[in-house]
Amino acid sequence: DNQSDGNITIGAIGATVAADEITSFTVATSGDANGGTTVLDMDDIDAEGATFSTFSVDLKGTYGTSDLDTITAKDMGDISLVTDDNGTSLAVEKFLVADGTTSSVGNVTINAGAAFDGLDEFITTGATGTVGNVSITSKGATTIADTDGEEAIKSALTVGDITLNVTAAAGSINLGDFDAATTIGNISFTGTGTIEWDGAPAATTIGNISGSVAAGEEVDLTDNANAMGTTAGTMGTTTVTGAGTFGLEVGAVTTLGNID
Repeated sequence: DNQSDGNITIGAIGATVAADEITSFTVATSGDANGGTTVLDMDDIDAEGATFSTFSVDLKGTYGTSDLDTITAKDMGDISLVTDDNGTSLAVEKFLVADGTTSSVGNVTINAGAAFDGLDEFITTGATGTVGNVSITSKGATTIADTDGEEAIKSALTVGDITLNVTAAAGSINLGDFDAATTIGNISFTGTGTIEWDGAPAATTIGNISGSVAAGEEVDLTDNANAMGTTAGTMGTTTVTGAGTFGLEVGAVTTLGNID
């Protein structure tokens, strides 16, 4: 609908009997900047025994205030949530992928052209689960588990590379901690706007940290008095450029790479 006039309303899936046969999910709008305000309104998806290969949302055009409720699955492949900058906002409650002890999630990509919001425990895995690479790009305000003490990723012991990019001075990312993660990949960021992340306080293996902070902006990777890493941990090198403010509190790691 290139006039952005049609709404998409999806009721609860699996409310009576879990929709365990689902293998993937995609919802998309194709509007432009010249029409109305398409709204996506999606209730819970209960597929607690299902393995999704992909979960994808792509909102184009002048979409209105849109939302997705909780998505429940046994395992989840790659998650892609993309919105362009002509719309209003997208809110996603959470992905509950914890039916089994090893329940895991693939790569997570969020590319938000406007406001984006996710709740506490935005991604929950099994007790020994993993999450792939996490990439968040924000032109607007992105808030995920942004209240002190909330977790953006819950239970996962391993999380891949983390990329946080704010592409406009008016944009921001405010991200809760990865509370249980013991292994974290490389961390990179572009702070054209403000980035606040509550870090990975339990991590014993952390890759290299690199990025830039624009003048007048702030990037804090251990917001809300958290630390990055813990006792007997190992952290790679830290390289930061730019005229802005960079914050990082390192825990009681045993091995710490060069800081530049």
